[in-house]
This record gives sequence, structure tokens and C-alpha cells, in this order.
Amino acid sequence: MKTTIEIPDPLFRRAKSFAAEHGQSLKDLFTEALQQKLGAAAATGAEPEWMRGVDEPSDLIR
Repeated sequence: MKTTIEIPDPLFRRAKSFAAEHGQSLKDLFTEALQQKLGAAAATGAEPEWMRGVDEPSDLIR
């Protein structure tokens, strides 16, 4: 899924530099960081119960 996020410029530059130093894309770096932060469920790709049946973010605001 593609999305847009807003992060502070200094943090973005650090992330981009870190990814380059480790031979990663920003996508891979962000995915890995989110998996670590969110725990095992994110690592397996399992959706939380409340997300089942949600196809688009707009489905959440009905």
C-alpha cells in the first residue's frame, strides 16, 4: 500500500542516510522499524481484529 506521511526534515535525512549506509531502501527501513515497533503481529502481516473487512481508510470513518 502506498501512503504519504509527514516527518521532520532532520529525521528524514537521518533515516535516508541510515538506509544508504546499510544498503536498504527507505521502504525497507520504514517497514522494518514499524514491524519492530508494532511487534509480532506486524511481522507476520496479521491484521488486528478491528481491521478485518476494512478495504480503504475511508471505511473507518463511516
